[in-house]
Amino acid sequence: MADLAPAIPPVPRPPLNNIINLPPLPENPPVSKNVVEGYRYKEDMAVAHEAGLVSDDHLANAFTYQLNLVQARASTDAAPAWFHVAMQQLLDPIKQRLDRLTALSTQTARLSAVSYNLQAASGTARDFEIVPFRDGSDPTSAPHELCPLLNSAVITALTPQESRDYYRGYYAAGGNLPAMDRRLELIRAAVGCKYT
Repeated sequence: MADLAPAIPPVPRPPLNNIINLPPLPENPPVSKNVVEGYRYKEDMAVAHEAGLVSDDHLANAFTYQLNLVQARASTDAAPAWFHVAMQQLLDPIKQRLDRLTALSTQTARLSAVSYNLQAASGTARDFEIVPFRDGSDPTSAPHELCPLLNSAVITALTPQESRDYYRGYYAAGGNLPAMDRRLELIRAAVGCKYT
């Protein structure tokens, strides 16, 4: 849990020009005096623009600078300092519950697909359901983009790389991999395929 409100980036000063002096470097976050200095700078720039001494870009930069100061000042005034911490304390238990619900949903989807596949025999009469990986991701979607394991024949035809990816996805195992035959056997078990 964060103990502080998010940091506010400092407001950069406008680009240098040869006509109007730049305002002093503002505090971070800007204080009222900085906003007033930004307003005066913009007004001075508007007068110089009317006289044809500065370009449209210079005037636009002065407006942008003033607005950036106002916005940075308003973001500090929008909520008291304790607000971010209090909201985080309130949201942490909700986030934990959502994480638990997501894990249970993933587990339910896995068990449902495996149960279906166990009843589908070898998958030739009716295709297997896709069993999500342990982390809940779909093996056939990005970032994995593996071929769908629709039946026992597809599992048998997996390349060594595909079998490694499926094995790691279903068993979250690093390190030494089992031999190819054993890997395919474990993948079959993970997806609910009883036939070779």
